[in-house]
Amino acid sequence: MFTRKQHYYPRCLLKHFANENKMIYVHIRQANKKAFMNYEKVCVATDAYETEDKVDNILENKLGVYESEIEKIIDYIIKNIKSKDLDVSVNMQNKIFQYIHLQYLRTDTGRINFMNLIENPFTYKLRKKPIDLDEIQKTKVQ
Repeated sequence: MFTRKQHYYPRCLLKHFANENKMIYVHIRQANKKAFMNYEKVCVATDAYETEDKVDNILENKLGVYESEIEKIIDYIIKNIKSKDLDVSVNMQNKIFQYIHLQYLRTDTGRINFMNLIENPFTYKLRKKPIDLDEIQKTKVQ
């Protein structure tokens, strides 16, 4: 059985913004309204990491393993943030650094910029303006 609804923003981060009932306030951009929702049901897309012709959950499974490691580090830091004994090892720092980059690549903007860099390594120029919704939609059609 494959996971079809995949989080593009991990639950291990979302949970820190939720109340005791796992609820967070969200802004629904398309409808321009605010709502109160369970954090496990936001930032989800169907087959976010799958190709059109194959659903195999390879990336989803790898992200799950990596996120379980990161979740422990984040929980440790939040729990001990005011402690004088807080010790974030170099290994933890490296995992956090990698995770920040991974989070960027999970966004539409990150993927588009990364693919532009890979496809045009000698002519690629860093963007000066954010990617707008129309450009994101165009890349999904191709």
